[in-house]
Amino acid sequence: QKKGDVFLAKQNFVLFVATYCNGEGKNAIPKQVIEFIKRNHEKMVGVVSSGNKNFGKYYAISGDIISRNCKVPLLHKYELFGTETDREKINDILKKIKNGCEPRIGGRPRRVES
Repeated sequence: QKKGDVFLAKQNFVLFVATYCNGEGKNAIPKQVIEFIKRNHEKMVGVVSSGNKNFGKYYAISGDIISRNCKVPLLHKYELFGTETDREKINDILKKIKNGCEPRIGGRPRRVES
């Protein structure tokens, strides 16, 4: 379902998000993702983020920000396109969630910003 230019989630989901930030960690989360979260955070059960380790402490920071602000678990971080090990870990996590071992479903976010 779509509201304006933002899709509305019909079921629980895990958010996969890339990190885009400057050297100071600003603007890590794309505006479109922030708008999606604002309208769908009640159904988000966790977040998986990607990034580039060249950014040091800002590596995949979008997942940390979303996890903290939306009160959902950060399930995994991976670099760039990830490795086979990353894919296996993520698949295992998703299977557990599908089989009813859901992480805590998020509460109201304080404010989602980068």
